[in-house]
Amino acid sequence: MLANRGDEAAMERWGPTIDYLDAGFPEKDVVLVPMDFGQMTSEVANEQIDFLITNPLVYVELEVDHNVQRIATLKESWGGRSYTVFGSVIFTKNDRIDVNSLNDVESLSVMAVNEHSFGGWWMAAREFNDAGLDIDAMDVTYGGTEDKVVEAVLSGEVDVGIVSTGILESMKKEGKISFVDIKCLNVDHSPGLHEGDNFDSSFLQKHSTRLYPQWAFSRSSHVSEDVAEKMLANLLQLPRFSEATIKGGYAGWTVPLDYGPVHDSMKELKLGPYENYGEVALSDVINQYWYVFLLMGITIVTLGGASQAINTKNHNLQVEIYQRDRAEKEKQERDKQLELIISNFPNGIVVLHDSDLRYISIGGKMIDRFKFDKNDFVGKLPENVLPADMVETLRPHLYAALDGETRNFEFTIEGYRVEETLLPLEKSNGDLVIVGVIYNITERKHIEEALNNAKIAAEQANRSKSEFLANMSHELRTPLNSVIGFSDILLEEVRGDLNDPQKKYVSNIAKSGKHLLNLINDILDLSKVEAGKMELECEAFSLTEASKEVMELVMPLGNKKSLSLSVEHNYSEEICADKGKFKQILYNLLSNAIKFTPEEGEVCLLSHVENDVLHVSVSDTGVGISEKAQDTLFDAFTQEDTSSSRNYEGTGLGLSLVKKFVNMHGGDVWVTSKKGEGSTFTFTIPLSQVSCEGNPEETREGEYVIDSNPQAPENTDIDPFPLLEKPLNSSNNEPIVMVIEDDYSSRNLLVSTVVNAGYRVLPLSRGYLESRYVDVVKPFAILLDIMMPGMNGWDVWGSSSGSPSSILVVDDDPSAVEMLKSSLDIEGYNVIPAYGGQEAIDKDKAFSYSPDLIILDLMMPVTSGFDVMAALRGNSNTADIPIIIHTARDMENKGVFEGNVVSILQKGAFTRTHLIEIIKHLDSRRNHGGSASND
Repeated sequence: MLANRGDEAAMERWGPTIDYLDAGFPEKDVVLVPMDFGQMTSEVANEQIDFLITNPLVYVELEVDHNVQRIATLKESWGGRSYTVFGSVIFTKNDRIDVNSLNDVESLSVMAVNEHSFGGWWMAAREFNDAGLDIDAMDVTYGGTEDKVVEAVLSGEVDVGIVSTGILESMKKEGKISFVDIKCLNVDHSPGLHEGDNFDSSFLQKHSTRLYPQWAFSRSSHVSEDVAEKMLANLLQLPRFSEATIKGGYAGWTVPLDYGPVHDSMKELKLGPYENYGEVALSDVINQYWYVFLLMGITIVTLGGASQAINTKNHNLQVEIYQRDRAEKEKQERDKQLELIISNFPNGIVVLHDSDLRYISIGGKMIDRFKFDKNDFVGKLPENVLPADMVETLRPHLYAALDGETRNFEFTIEGYRVEETLLPLEKSNGDLVIVGVIYNITERKHIEEALNNAKIAAEQANRSKSEFLANMSHELRTPLNSVIGFSDILLEEVRGDLNDPQKKYVSNIAKSGKHLLNLINDILDLSKVEAGKMELECEAFSLTEASKEVMELVMPLGNKKSLSLSVEHNYSEEICADKGKFKQILYNLLSNAIKFTPEEGEVCLLSHVENDVLHVSVSDTGVGISEKAQDTLFDAFTQEDTSSSRNYEGTGLGLSLVKKFVNMHGGDVWVTSKKGEGSTFTFTIPLSQVSCEGNPEETREGEYVIDSNPQAPENTDIDPFPLLEKPLNSSNNEPIVMVIEDDYSSRNLLVSTVVNAGYRVLPLSRGYLESRYVDVVKPFAILLDIMMPGMNGWDVWGSSSGSPSSILVVDDDPSAVEMLKSSLDIEGYNVIPAYGGQEAIDKDKAFSYSPDLIILDLMMPVTSGFDVMAALRGNSNTADIPIIIHTARDMENKGVFEGNVVSILQKGAFTRTHLIEIIKHLDSRRNHGGSASND
């Protein structure tokens, strides 16, 4: 690949093309090697290159000298059209009224791209030559790139510039130039000026020259026809809009054009292989008059034979003297060049002899900084010229270098921090020298130190941020907890009825409080993700069930606007993900779609799996999103309409959290939308990337028998004792589990599962039967269905409960204590308030009352919730009291709590009903002395 603009630019433009071609040659590796003209000529001659991409000038020269053959011609893309030809533009500044034709350029300064550029110089040179200008006498300089040429002309650095066609148009499109400032020369192509030449009026780009074939894709002479044909087929099949053509800025390739016009141009300008074109060569004269030269040669040989012997010895002696003088001069010249190189080397160089490690030479800019004199070192040992501590550091590395090792080490000298690399090198005569290269790393060390200090500061800032988030979470959620809690109590009207305006006002308070709490949660969640404090809690769950739960939440929102909400899943297996975050992703996308969809519109949730990746899409027929807004749509606090009079409320956090949560799962999220037509948000989750560890094993299948003669206790007034179902080979000593389930199939499944686990089972179909048998059987555990006709699960447990539970409520916020006390008083619980952790301990409320349950805040002054738990664990009477944590703090690691912490409730984020359910569940466990679970 001819790299006129440098290797990096060539790799960027042609890399995707080479990747495409490589894919078409599975049996070979197609590799891009950027080269300049000299390298390319040498590598072609040595058959080290198979295929070439070059400009027409270089191609023709290689074609003549090395039999390179073109197989395709480039199609450039511009203005929606493709061109297989190009030319040059000769231009000046528009205000140069003295420059209007090619003849006006003769005495002016001209800048071309480079001396090998066909479009950036030689095309224009041909036009100058045809116009009668002596191009060898012209004042021509080279800018290296087209951009620099244009800048030089517009800045007045030069009078005239030459670039390839399309360059000016591209720079105008990029906003770098305006055609108002530029005047192009020779664009009218007057009739008769170039008779028969290939000027093309259909070529829309500005051009001042004839048009020539575009760059050539060619093959070296050693490449077989089969390989060349396969390469051509791949080139011609390259899609018009592919990564290769888009990155390369071209339209594709076509069959090779006739490069005769390029040959004509080179002949006229006497370039490359046509340097002597038109001149009479000596070989031509010899071929025509060979017999004359033969006769003259015979005569000369005959006459010269006699003197040959005399002159031979004298000639040999002169040659030997000349060769010796030449070798000595060459050695002296090499020594001077080496000294010049060493003295100007930006770092430092030292050379030591292997026999005794004496210095042979030192030099370089780094040595000059140390203010060392070369004469003080040459011929000396290191210990003669260096400090003792430095010699002690240096010696082991020198010995290792003598053994053939390359060594790197650091030391400090004259206030500089330096690094030295020792390299053992063998000279042509077999002697070994040690070359040391010294680098100044003082600045690098300062940067490393600054980076380390910045890292420490960043870690400290991150810790401060985490502390700030924890404190803000507590300070903001605590008052909201009271606002939401008291609002809910009032709305339940357990303390008295509310009139309609009061209901409306309290409902607005509750709604606003929950909205603010959700906003706080979103901000804290986003901050935790960005701080790396949030982790996934993955589990296997049903996609259908999860989406159903979310749709139930958003359905009321859609019904208010008469929207059509639909779900279509093409995947029925369980997925492994963080279920809470997955549902929040769905909720954010669906609620957004509903918010921005007008009445009677449609919102659809779709999913499918492709290549082991789950794709979920939410589509709507809403207002759509502009292309500009789509670029920043997933940034935090970003909305398309940010005006004070916008139609849709929101903070711009929902989609940002969606992106964060999806990325945490290893997926991606994007949007396709058109203003006024609706949007589709799609996210992916790799099904194989997230691990679900710790999933319960599948229920074991087995057999069980029915005991037709159970040993029921005597003297009981209960109905005939139901059959106990027990494992095979039962010893009748296994613990009994009571199963209460009204559904026959579900009851049988539970019975089978528990029996296979090694227990005896007492199956019941109605909750009211439980009280008849529980005191008699004294089951190890009870499994019951919460939702049963007549008497639900909680009623079953409550029917045999004793006296109301006593509950100790500990919180430094009086409003929080009062809110919880009001909620619990309604249910008949005996509430013991403690306004702070110190009061709970000092006044012995926890120890004297021995409550059945403690509801405990964590973030309290003087004595925190953690201190209270420690005190409780230290007393045998209180160590096992169950505790419900009631806190505004974000609990990132819930594993810090001991087993008697049965639940963690975040302030403001739970309902009174949920709290009562937890307490009733604990009551049932306390009253029955066993464990309970519900389905």
